[in-house]
Amino acid sequence: MLTFMRPMKRIVHAFVRERNRRMSRYNLTSAQVDVLILLLRAPEGGEMYQRSIQERLGLSCPTVNGLLERLKRKGFIRFEKAESDRRRKRIVLTEKGRETDGILQPLGAEWEKQVTQNFSDAELLVLGQLMRKLEANLKENAERENSDGEKRSGGFSFSLERD
Repeated sequence: MLTFMRPMKRIVHAFVRERNRRMSRYNLTSAQVDVLILLLRAPEGGEMYQRSIQERLGLSCPTVNGLLERLKRKGFIRFEKAESDRRRKRIVLTEKGRETDGILQPLGAEWEKQVTQNFSDAELLVLGQLMRKLEANLKENAERENSDGEKRSGGFSFSLERD
């Protein structure tokens, strides 16, 4: 008997819906925020290649391409040709993109505090442990299916942890 799949699905949908609502005042969607956060936390200082974004978020090439094009039109990112391979585009945060860090950090902290207000510290610790365990199981199963030769549309590598 599945005891958590339906509530998990409702939570994910509610999370995305609420995040979209909160980000709409900044002309951003939840998925665009995911890309910006990846770029803001990139060890390369706000630069990544599309393939890395696809792999980290587990999204298809056309989906990420659309997200990047919209972020570019809105002035959050720009594309630069890679020095090593002029066919590759490096995705770079603009000043406007870098400024989102000062918005996203406090909003995320405030929202997390709101949605976990009825949790004790012990419950939050257990919830975090269970979510990391679930994430590890999902990743392990995806890797096992990939190694068995089953064709997949993208890997699951999005982490709950901060980079």
